[in-house]
Amino acid sequence: MTRKSPLVKICGLRTAESLAAALDAGADMVGFVFFGRARATFRSPKPPRSRRS
Repeated sequence: MTRKSPLVKICGLRTAESLAAALDAGADMVGFVFFGRARATFRSPKPPRSRRS
């Protein structure tokens, strides 16, 4: 089986309505958010150091 188009994954779904919309749009895979107030941010524990010489 040769696939001509890329696989499409839609992430961050929280509701049945958004799942239905993703599937209707042709998503091959979906990702769900199970945590109530999830935030996709990264916070570095230390500020970056300057590389000046």
